[in-house]
Amino acid sequence: MSLWQHQEAIENYDLAIKYKPDYADAYNNKGATLINLGKYTEAIDTCDIAIKYQPNCVEAYYNNAISLNILKKHHEAIENCDLAIKYDHTYTASYLEKGIALRKLGKYQEAIKSCDLAINRKADYAESYLEKAITLVNLNKHKEAKENFNLALKYKSNLIEEYEAIIKALRQFR
Repeated sequence: MSLWQHQEAIENYDLAIKYKPDYADAYNNKGATLINLGKYTEAIDTCDIAIKYQPNCVEAYYNNAISLNILKKHHEAIENCDLAIKYDHTYTASYLEKGIALRKLGKYQEAIKSCDLAINRKADYAESYLEKAITLVNLNKHKEAKENFNLALKYKSNLIEEYEAIIKALRQFR
């Protein structure tokens, strides 16, 4: 999505909110779009409104966790992941995001367990294998890391290109 398309999406979410001020999905989707624009604090505020209107909005907790991890508020990210998991234990991305937060806190064994929970729920979720591989590198378990990295590529052969594109897009927000 281009910058223009993101801005247009936000305008559309704002219009939906204008006509239905308690429309949790509109707030959550606006929050996700704000994340894509690098507006993490605003995304959290917006997703918090979604949660206010729909306390079991799993996606809003997950979106908050993404922003909180980027803002290096890893403990808060874990809390949001735990709430998402509480409301929907099958929401795989929450386990992955929790694993990222745990790794960044240096809790590598817990991070691996969280990645394994994501993998157990969705065996072809490439990002879970990638995150587990990164964590294993931190533990100097290079053979296992390589195995997990290869599994990530097995399930998503263009994974490297996707991440390069994301990094390139994020650099424009510096």
